[in-house]
Amino acid sequence: MNSVKKVQEVLKKIFLTKKRIIAGVVVLVILIGIGVRNSKAGNGTCSIAEYKKIIEVVSVSGKVKPVEDITLSFEKSGRIAYIPVRVGDTVTRGTVLASLEQSQLSSQLAQARANFEGQHIKLQGQRLIWIMNTRAHWMS
Repeated sequence: MNSVKKVQEVLKKIFLTKKRIIAGVVVLVILIGIGVRNSKAGNGTCSIAEYKKIIEVVSVSGKVKPVEDITLSFEKSGRIAYIPVRVGDTVTRGTVLASLEQSQLSSQLAQARANFEGQHIKLQGQRLIWIMNTRAHWMS
């Protein structure tokens, strides 16, 4: 009778093991079915996520218009001496875009200084005359 119990226990273990195997196969089939269905749902391709440089070329026709039109002008007229920026450079408020020749302005400044000095000397002479006339008037 002891051997019958052993046979029964072995059969019971085999039966339980078969149940587990069948349950595992069923779960595996379900998971595979879900995976196949999900892969068909997305029409795109799958790839591994990675950092890449994306370059996209767009070809269009038409006119390019600036956001804001700006009219440039100088306080004085003259010849442009140099332009420190190039087409396409980014500029900010206060950036010098062009400079006028200074030679004509330098000569005008020298002339103005000479006129000032002449008028200053003339004024000092007039002061001396006024002082001398005032003293002469008080002394008489």
